Amino acid sequence: MPTELQERQFELSGLLFGDLTPVQCDDVDLGDVARRTGDADSPGADGQQFGLDYHDGRVISLDLWTDTTTAADARSAWGALRTVWSADQVRGVSRAVTTLRMRMPGTDTVRVYGRPRRMTPASQRMRDAGIVDLVADFQTADRGFYADVEQERTLTLLPNLSGGLMVPFTPPATLNAISNSDSTMATNTGDTPTWPVITFRGPITNPSVEWVATGSRLTLQTTLGASQTAVIDTRPWARTALRNDGASLAGQLRGPRLSEFTLPTGSTQIAFRGQDPTGTSSCVVHWRDCFSTP
Repeated sequence: MPTELQERQFELSGLLFGDLTPVQCDDVDLGDVARRTGDADSPGADGQQFGLDYHDGRVISLDLWTDTTTAADARSAWGALRTVWSADQVRGVSRAVTTLRMRMPGTDTVRVYGRPRRMTPASQRMRDAGIVDLVADFQTADRGFYADVEQERTLTLLPNLSGGLMVPFTPPATLNAISNSDSTMATNTGDTPTWPVITFRGPITNPSVEWVATGSRLTLQTTLGASQTAVIDTRPWARTALRNDGASLAGQLRGPRLSEFTLPTGSTQIAFRGQDPTGTSSCVVHWRDCFSTP
């Protein structure tokens, strides 16, 4: 479990800044969520016709200053932040993101995913006294603020008399109902739908996961061996379906688009299905509660 930040603190790639650190933060501008619209003028008439709207990420701007007493200390504190802000571990990898954690007054720690962008000295007139003013931008991949603690639920196909798989059985096999069990309920306590990461572990054929109330279901039309796993990552910066050997299974996906398979707010009953005569396969659903504000 990640270490909880103090109020008005931030963390990027292991470097802590904000209150009680050598780099203080005066203010945070969360920015507006960029929106792509399909609006068009009504041909030959007054008014507009609205098309599809899409939300992009936001630019979070931080007003920072080095809280040190000498020019050398200011340079050291600024340099340490500049090093992590360059994001060398992700900038050369397509789709890769890094994590900015933050804690606003009166709330728990949340995180956003994206990449650092601008870091500009705003003023160096007090550098001799150890103070350098900086403005730093972080571009997020999407509009959400995510809980610092990740949740997970594990589902299995159990060959027992209470339900699940019976041997011999007639496919498709289904997960036995575990009434009112936490193991079959996923709860997103945020105010915004969130993006699950789903891991299937073999041996299983045609594994699927379903939100029971809506019937929304993702299925992989493939067979996984006993030593194989497949991960479906619906998060905006990923949107992949990969086997553990790196092979893409995107062509075997059936169901809604990954951009549509969100975990709603509140509690959702989840089901795992597939064909597995051994009863040893499993499905693990990971998610972070998602919020519209930090």
